[in-house]
Amino acid sequence: MNFRTNLSASSARWAAPFALGLALFYYFGNGLSVMPSAEHYAPALASTSISTVYAVAYAVAAGLAAWESGRVARSGVWLLAPARSRYRIALNALTPALLLAWLMLCLPVALALGSAGTLPTLPSLGPLVMALLLCCAHSAIGFAIGMRLNPVIAAPILAVVVWVAVAFSWATDTFWLRHVLGQYPTDMDYGEAASLSSLLPHILLTGGLALAVALWWLPIRYAALRAVLCVAVAVGGPALAHRMTADWGPNPPLLTGQVDMRCLGKSPRVCMPEETSPADIARVRRESVAVLTALSEAGVPAKPAVITDRIVDGRFGRPSTDRVWRVSLTDAVRQNGVRYRLLAAAVRFPCSRPDTEEARPAMLWAAAVTGQADVYQRRMAAEDDPQVDNSAKALATLTAQVRKVREQPAASQARWFEQAVTHSCARTP
Repeated sequence: MNFRTNLSASSARWAAPFALGLALFYYFGNGLSVMPSAEHYAPALASTSISTVYAVAYAVAAGLAAWESGRVARSGVWLLAPARSRYRIALNALTPALLLAWLMLCLPVALALGSAGTLPTLPSLGPLVMALLLCCAHSAIGFAIGMRLNPVIAAPILAVVVWVAVAFSWATDTFWLRHVLGQYPTDMDYGEAASLSSLLPHILLTGGLALAVALWWLPIRYAALRAVLCVAVAVGGPALAHRMTADWGPNPPLLTGQVDMRCLGKSPRVCMPEETSPADIARVRRESVAVLTALSEAGVPAKPAVITDRIVDGRFGRPSTDRVWRVSLTDAVRQNGVRYRLLAAAVRFPCSRPDTEEARPAMLWAAAVTGQADVYQRRMAAEDDPQVDNSAKALATLTAQVRKVREQPAASQARWFEQAVTHSCARTP
């Protein structure tokens, strides 16, 4: 049977308007069509657009496969002489339904990338490829169930069960379930991409069950041997998926820094993503050099080899080191606050949470040295911390204290600054 004839007889033909309409409804109805461009970052656009379609596509693939299995059985194909293999017969029956499920997944991704004028990249296709493979797995499982149960009953029940299991996996507190049921459990931030290790458990669980079903049709003479092989695969795949994800939290392991960077200069070498503000990188480096020079002349040496934009680090981020400073350069450029962000990076407290009241003098001194005193004073006045005195009198006293320090020789100021930084961490870890 050729594809056109197969398509005209397939249930995918009458299901297509509903299925594709549902995919478009999820895309437009959930506001995905007007989502932020995510800096035109393809993995973020693709992962967000597909996030609501996983469960529906799998449900369509499984339900239509069960229905097609019953149609093949009613046609008496299995009673005929074996001119074609069972795999070929199943593939012919499943192809239209499978293509429909694939189109449901590809359509929102294409709309999101097209509306942002962004080309797909290899890292952006990971979750989509995973979903396409899982549609094949759900189709195989649905076809097997349709052979054993009445498809009138099996098809709708299977579709609902698959949809519920996948759609609600995101909400479960049993975190490992989020990483194996086929719905990638997070949208990408800028610079992030799905790692192979985060995609594999989804494929192992459902794919293992589907492969076990397919292996039952192998031309192995001994049924017991086939049964052992199928059980081993059906148990081994999900077991390995659980083992991989048992200690994962709500987020899977992600790749970061998956963007092209543009760097300028040496000591410091300033790096920013090509897509964000490449035209501003020269100004960012000039201001970086100005801040570092001002601090060095005041007796506080700060000599990073690299100043890089932390926007590419994703949601988790990485701490700065003496040699590599990680600063939100893109946000700083947009808010016209490059110097202040670099100043904040330069003041390195020896603890993770310095005492705010004690840290203010050191920060105000460094801000005054780099010409950012007004900016820092406005930030202090805007702080809403009941444990910190933000009254005009307190701020005036602090300003007078720092002004006196600034009147001292540079060496004395540097010693005072080091003591202030150390003292701010005396009572905190």
